[in-house]
Amino acid sequence: VESLDQMDFENVRKQFEVNAIGPLAVTWKLRPFLADGSKVAIVSAAFGSIADNTGTPALYGYRMSKAAVNMAGVQLALDLKASNVAVGLYHPGLVEMDMTAGLGVKAGENGNVDARAAA
Repeated sequence: VESLDQMDFENVRKQFEVNAIGPLAVTWKLRPFLADGSKVAIVSAAFGSIADNTGTPALYGYRMSKAAVNMAGVQLALDLKASNVAVGLYHPGLVEMDMTAGLGVKAGENGNVDARAAA
């Protein structure tokens, strides 16, 4: 977990690769198969919202990577509109795991998910 007191730039980079570059790369690779009326779903998170950032917890890498995927999703929607391909950004809820341990996230409450059960 990144904060100003504890920053791991390698972890931040990995989060960008998975959360931001990954969905863009998959969509780009699948583009030839996206027929008229297709839909692209991208998993985002409320933590990627610039307007709704409470600042706690800092989670620099996660927040930044989800904000980046939100922008990619909006741009993909604009670029694919002429092909009649819809793009949706979805926040499935918090997942009970190490990263959310200090947030009081409990699987089964308020739509929260247990990462082990979902796998």
